[in-house]
Amino acid sequence: MQELQISSTIPPKLVLINDYAGFGRIALAAAIPVVSTLGVQPVAVPTALFSNHTAYPTWSYLDLSGHMPEYLQGLEDIRLKFEGICCGFLGKKRQIQMVADFVDNHPESVFILDPVMADYGKFYSTVDAKYCKALEKLIEKAHILTPNVTEACLLCGKEEWLEEKDDVNQGWSTKELEYLGAHLLAKGPTAVVITGIKSGKSFVNFIACKDGDSPVYVPVVSLQKGAQRHGTGDIFTAIIAADAVNQVPLNVSVQKAADFIGICTEASDKVGLPNHEGVLLENCLPYLRSML
Repeated sequence: MQELQISSTIPPKLVLINDYAGFGRIALAAAIPVVSTLGVQPVAVPTALFSNHTAYPTWSYLDLSGHMPEYLQGLEDIRLKFEGICCGFLGKKRQIQMVADFVDNHPESVFILDPVMADYGKFYSTVDAKYCKALEKLIEKAHILTPNVTEACLLCGKEEWLEEKDDVNQGWSTKELEYLGAHLLAKGPTAVVITGIKSGKSFVNFIACKDGDSPVYVPVVSLQKGAQRHGTGDIFTAIIAADAVNQVPLNVSVQKAADFIGICTEASDKVGLPNHEGVLLENCLPYLRSML
């Protein structure tokens, strides 16, 4: 029997600030196993608890805003150092300042922000334009920002572009994407990845990076495999965040994330997994491990 080789390297730590749904493979429930598979220790900070995600007709919800200051202080009190901080769904404006303060307390950490607030051309039910404006406090601190195209337009004040599209996730020109990328970079991030743009039978994830006075743009293309499913955005950002603390180049990480999601959605369709249950993550994690 071949001896199992176990790495002697202590994993870097990545704070994951997001909601937790007991059922549905989204948010923290999806991010934690993904990050662990990539050799990074997840440090979870739940912003809210859901029994199941909100695509179901009913759910139980608990806002954890009142407990978050004590929770974050508990992490501060034991003097942990984090290589990265990744923030997803907040949904409450008062949580934005809590996260901003926490990020300021850890300037050594790379900060990845997924501005979870909208999709398919409109805000989520728990979010509004005031929240969008308040989120700029975090955007200016982010090293990597990962909005979908709806969120990118809302953050850039280009709502009319969404109204002009028959399908807001497709039909975007290079000029429009470069405009969004440049304007988001001007808000503070070092890099922006506009995610999940349809192009025929492919998806494009559009990278904009700062490079001196002029941004650099890199479209990363992957074939669409299987139906779009809940939780894929959370998986995508979790891979980007884990790779960031592992110092993987961003374009390599984006391609990896897109390819892995394709593997997950294709496998989920083959076994007939209901769309609202997300992707067949447990079966597919060995593929992600092989991408290290």
